[in-house]
Amino acid sequence: MNNDNLSSPFHLNWAFAPSHLDSSAIRQLTAFTSDHISGELNADPFNIESWTSTSYQDPTFINTPTNLATQTPSAADAKAPSTTTVDKALELVHELLACAEAIGCGDVALASSILKRLWPMTSPAGDALRRVVYYFVCALHCRLALPQNTTCGGSPAATSARKEALLLLHQSTPFLAFGFLVANHAIYMAGEGRDRLHIIDLGMEHTLQWPPLLRALATRRSGAPHVRITALPSPTVSLAQLQLSMKSIADDSKNLGLDLDFHIASTSDPLQIKQGETLIINSMMKLHRYQANMLEEIYGLKPSLVTLVEQDANHNGEVFVGRFVEALHYYSAVFDAVEGVVEGKGRGEIERWYFGEEIRNVVAMEGEERVERHERGENWGRRMRTMGFEEVGVSGCGGEVREMLGVKGWEGYSVMEEKGGLVLGWKERPLVWASAWVVANGRGDGGIL
Repeated sequence: MNNDNLSSPFHLNWAFAPSHLDSSAIRQLTAFTSDHISGELNADPFNIESWTSTSYQDPTFINTPTNLATQTPSAADAKAPSTTTVDKALELVHELLACAEAIGCGDVALASSILKRLWPMTSPAGDALRRVVYYFVCALHCRLALPQNTTCGGSPAATSARKEALLLLHQSTPFLAFGFLVANHAIYMAGEGRDRLHIIDLGMEHTLQWPPLLRALATRRSGAPHVRITALPSPTVSLAQLQLSMKSIADDSKNLGLDLDFHIASTSDPLQIKQGETLIINSMMKLHRYQANMLEEIYGLKPSLVTLVEQDANHNGEVFVGRFVEALHYYSAVFDAVEGVVEGKGRGEIERWYFGEEIRNVVAMEGEERVERHERGENWGRRMRTMGFEEVGVSGCGGEVREMLGVKGWEGYSVMEEKGGLVLGWKERPLVWASAWVVANGRGDGGIL
């Protein structure tokens, strides 16, 4: 295997499509248009038309709300921020928390009053703290507006914009590439010596993960296997666009000597599990969206491998204020991390249409509408072991993840081996957890990684 075209199975190409696929598959896999954003970046994405936004110019360098005194200057300004700047940051956070507490207590009038004070102090184009506070303010406003049936996003234009934001996130940051690399490595190793692979992709909304894996499988020394990918699609994805994207990838794979079948499962067209296939379940930040019995159903399929990547955060608490505080901690680190590697309009699109939408769902929604129920890696680990899975070590690709971070110039990120998997962090704050699992006492079926 080490003599394959890939220098090792743990290669930078696990996370990114090879150049020969860029012109066809990568463009079609998102099916985005250049005119997806309506309005300027400073426009309110949640239709708060009655307020006026004022952008502050004072630089504030904050990592998380709990460490406001720890400053991290940008490369352009090595000066420490003034006491006045820190005081403004403290005021923003205190007002935001006060608003969340008012909502938690059911005091709508007080919460609305605080939001009106907060609005001119935030901006989607300011420093990292003001940007993250801006999206939390929008989410709080949306939570207050929902009982009056006020629209809070979710339009077709927003869905299209999210696709481009997702592609930008993949190209510009390690948030997605990290999980792709770890999962693809695990899938490749589980498929060693197997000539028929069946991958079920939970919550599939894009095809970014698959070109690099298929290229690696096509060039393996033992010969290319037959690969079947079955999508359990995201409810918001265009099935026609998903089919078009996978057709392009299948055509490119065929040119490399690999046969690829793609199937979209539905209630009327089920998974079609076949004997003789190595069954792999892939969940890329999607398992938290399914009901609790999904793990039981996965276990019942007795897969050779389950790859599980999740946001390493606790956004599933029943108490609103606690969930809000945890989300504020997490996304403050996320916005700081994005600011470190992405600039300008691209950063704004990622924050507005990807992380901003996540914040809105965590903060504004309840019941079945709240789908972003992120949990920490250790919680997922306990759940997987209780169900009858055991973890498979993925530390072997930790060095390749670090190589990817170095090659791409993604400074400030860390990779830690813990919680039964690998954790991508930003300045020691966990962001994404990636792991691989087999049915306990059944490891021989999926291969040892």
